[in-house]
Amino acid sequence: MRLKYLEFLKQSKNMEEVLQVQNEINSIQEEIESTAGRVEFLSHQSFYSTINLTFYQPINGYKPVDGPPAFFTRVVPLLKQAQSGLSF
Repeated sequence: MRLKYLEFLKQSKNMEEVLQVQNEINSIQEEIESTAGRVEFLSHQSFYSTINLTFYQPINGYKPVDGPPAFFTRVVPLLKQAQSGLSF
């Protein structure tokens, strides 16, 4: 669009037409610069965004534990160690 107006500027016959076309070109240039600034801002902001994804595939026969192990699950191995004479 800006290039079209530059062509119109070349074809202008008097000062009024030149000023009119120049105003349109300035308006378009402001939009271009504003949009470029917005793109730069958003690009800069995207550097601060982090997305962490974790993918896993469960192994057949494996049952994941929900939460920390139960009390007896932790104590039984200790009792077995104590019985075999090992200190805990």
